[in-house]
Amino acid sequence: MYLLRAVGRGAVAGTVATLAMSVPMLAASRLGLIHRQAPEQMTDRVLQRIGLADDVDSGVARDALAAGNHVAFGAVGGVGFALLARRLPPRVPPVAAGVAYGLLVWTVSYAGWAPALRLMPPPAEDEPARPALMVAAHVIYGAVLGALTPAGPATSGRAAPAEAIAVAP
Repeated sequence: MYLLRAVGRGAVAGTVATLAMSVPMLAASRLGLIHRQAPEQMTDRVLQRIGLADDVDSGVARDALAAGNHVAFGAVGGVGFALLARRLPPRVPPVAAGVAYGLLVWTVSYAGWAPALRLMPPPAEDEPARPALMVAAHVIYGAVLGALTPAGPATSGRAAPAEAIAVAP
């Protein structure tokens, strides 16, 4: 039962964290610091590769699909963190663990599989502002995950006390 609860909480925390990290990403777009959001760029490239780019020709549909992909990826990442957080020793601050996890997600994604699959350029070849922006966004993602995800060993089937999952104002 605890595993299902951790998965559910992780998915919710990952969704909230994705929404939080999207704020600076959208602000950077509005300020003209980046031309296209990474989720939009990746979604477009996948649609082209699977032959559906012409079928999803509406900008609104593409934006919705890219946003959905981003939130789904963030929710899955939140589940991963929730499962890892169960194994953290009590002395590890959850927010610090979350930030480390967010940076790991950035490294594995933006410097790993996304360039390897040619969905995004490697950070050194990307738009000048994107790498720093995305690192900062992933720090936010991880901090929110850490704040929303109970950490520590799962030794009982009981829910974590409310104090362990409360978010400071």
